[in-house]
Amino acid sequence: MAEINQIDLLKKLALSTARGVPQLATGFVDLASLPFTLSGLLEDEDVFGSTAYLTKKGLLPPPQEGILNQSAELATSMVNPASLAKMAILGGVGSMKMVGKSIKQMLDEGEVDFVRETVGKKIKPKEFDFQQFKDSSIVTHPLDRSSRNQIVTEISGQPINKELQNILDGGIGFAEDVALADKNIVMASKKNSAMRQFNRAKLIAEENLKMGGSGRVITAPSIMTPSGIDFSTMPTEAINAYIKSRGFSAKELSVIDAMIRAKSVKGKNPFKDFVGLGDSKALDQMKYGEGFSGNVSDLRKTVLEKVNSVKAQKILGLNPDDLRLSLTDARFGDDALDHQIGSMLYELDLNKAPMPSILGSKHATYDYDMFGKNVGSIPPTQPEGLFGDIYKQIDNYGVPKIDKSGKAISEVSRKHNIVNTLRDQTKGSSLYLDQKQIDRLNKIYNR
Repeated sequence: MAEINQIDLLKKLALSTARGVPQLATGFVDLASLPFTLSGLLEDEDVFGSTAYLTKKGLLPPPQEGILNQSAELATSMVNPASLAKMAILGGVGSMKMVGKSIKQMLDEGEVDFVRETVGKKIKPKEFDFQQFKDSSIVTHPLDRSSRNQIVTEISGQPINKELQNILDGGIGFAEDVALADKNIVMASKKNSAMRQFNRAKLIAEENLKMGGSGRVITAPSIMTPSGIDFSTMPTEAINAYIKSRGFSAKELSVIDAMIRAKSVKGKNPFKDFVGLGDSKALDQMKYGEGFSGNVSDLRKTVLEKVNSVKAQKILGLNPDDLRLSLTDARFGDDALDHQIGSMLYELDLNKAPMPSILGSKHATYDYDMFGKNVGSIPPTQPEGLFGDIYKQIDNYGVPKIDKSGKAISEVSRKHNIVNTLRDQTKGSSLYLDQKQIDRLNKIYNR
């Protein structure tokens, strides 16, 4: 990333202020057009007199990146009313945070450098029909942001040798793969996690039947933080491919190898057996733990941590953002809020327990497949928007507001705890789709 000097910073702050003040007026145009822009009938920049329109025409300065600059724009605009309304509609009020750019925008502007190709086919997107699933229950479950059915062919300016290229296994995109849909495979996880999700869904189905429901359980996955992908094999596969394609010597890599082996955890050296990034056995050790006595997920995370360090970047020339975003689903770049829901919903087959993925999806990291079907999508939403009163009940009664020392817990931490409760708890964590809830959700999504 380029360094910003003080003069540049002052210029950007001035532009942010110049952009923010007019939004006291343009914000009301944005607000009036919200039903059309949210539903996709119009683009923001096509609405005459809107903030995006004036920016496109060059009558407003472009938005300046960075927390300080964005804060200046927010403060001087007294917050664009359309932005607040949109946050409210999508359930974001109370969890507002600065969001960055989409992957496409970062690629177009040269902020990240990678090339990838798409292979295979995706299920044609369809809108989730709440009415069709009346009297079912909706739950959420965490999934990482990784992409599916794509091959990274170049990263940080380095073409990846053909024999080292890997097809990305995916997170949410996993259930959108036509080849897996034909086998009724909707998800993959480690055995314990897969069984826990399956058994939880069965208990919620029983709870649903007692309420007079259909016994059907719909999962609306919520995305994890960007680092959620770190435990999978995909980052280490990409690191191995980059290093082998560049042809670094053992001496060049020895500094990074030493950093990995030297990492201490609770006074111990769990990574002392690491063979080294240039070793022919490195990939098998990072993927499967061969010749490694510790936790292989922790090894993968440590390798990634050290490769992303400033010292390693100077040796490798591998940009951490290039690495992370080359593996990330295009929908979940830096413009996607943590916990976002909506891109894909699925229904588990509660009559078919999870099975080893070697027989089906062959997911490199997650060794048990889960069965069911993709049932559509809804617009991007925060959990409080979808779950409504259920979320509020957990907020009010299920998650503490102060810690054991009497100190107030931050809203960001509390939201994380609320979402984890929604993801893990059985009782009081599912949304029963009666007609009242269907009407509420249809109104939220402008249907």
